[in-house]
Parts: sequence; structure tokens; C-alpha cells
Amino acid sequence: MSFLKGKLTLYYSSLFCAIWFVLTSAFWPYYMNLIISFPIGILSFILHKKAMQNKEFATKYDVVIPLLILGVVVSVVALFLFM
Repeated sequence: MSFLKGKLTLYYSSLFCAIWFVLTSAFWPYYMNLIISFPIGILSFILHKKAMQNKEFATKYDVVIPLLILGVVVSVVALFLFM
């Protein structure tokens, strides 16, 4: 049970970081995106990979990667719109 609890903690931490990444990925004034958003996105990806080492667990909880992709797309679109 503690193994699953640890994986769930990693997953929910990764999910929180991915949501933060999506919400803050459009902040390009003074390149604040590179300071605020991208380190949290990288942390989310690392936590997600640690949590998804168990294949049975990985099939149920796969929301983080699409959120990270969405954050990168929003970031690139915002960069081209505001520059």
C-alpha cells in the first residue's frame, strides 16, 4: 500500500506542476516564462517519469504528458504573438 501511496504522491505532484506549467506558460514579458514556468514543467516531467515506472499504474493516470504538450504549445504561440 505504501508503494502505491508513494506513486500517487509523485503523480499528483506532477499533475499540480503540469497545471502550473500550462497556466504560466504564456508569461513572456522579460522572459519570465524561462524563470517561472519551464523549471516547473521540467520538474513535472521528471516526477511523472518516476511515478510511471509501474506499467499498471501508467495506463490509468496519463494526463500529465498532454498537459505538458499543451503548455509548450501555448508557450510557443504566446512567444510568436507577443514578440
